[in-house]
Amino acid sequence: MSQELLAEKADVHPIYVGYIERSARNPTIKIAKAIANALGLSLAEMIAEAEQIQKK
Repeated sequence: MSQELLAEKADVHPIYVGYIERSARNPTIKIAKAIANALGLSLAEMIAEAEQIQKK
């Protein structure tokens, strides 16, 4: 999924999505939940997947 589509689905500015992706900004819980929902995940699932990626 492109940053633009994710931003649209999560109702977040595309530039902000890019900042989050590059770890230049930390999302609020509200925005993190919106992004998770846009990805078809719960917030807990998204966090668990992110933790698994970091362990690799």
